[in-house]
Amino acid sequence: MAQETTAIDDQLPPEIEATLATLTRLSTAELWAIVRRPAPPEVTERLADLNDRRQREGLTAEEERLADVLAEQLDGVMVVRAEAVALLHRRGQDVSALVARA
Repeated sequence: MAQETTAIDDQLPPEIEATLATLTRLSTAELWAIVRRPAPPEVTERLADLNDRRQREGLTAEEERLADVLAEQLDGVMVVRAEAVALLHRRGQDVSALVARA
């Protein structure tokens, strides 16, 4: 049996690559759960606050670093979700509604 491969290249943090490597072993139901799981609200809310402050008054160097870390976390969530959608599609699942929202 051929192993499913990811569409992501080698430029990802090791923890994201490790997560992506496990996706191929998950059931279809588990992949759907990943796709439907919202990003952590504490991360999205804090990043939104920092972005608002950045536009209004600017951020300190420490706040800029925090914003970068939070943005990388959200990027990781999106990469994992995108790969889960791709795997679902390859498994014959209808992901058209997800792709249309993107």
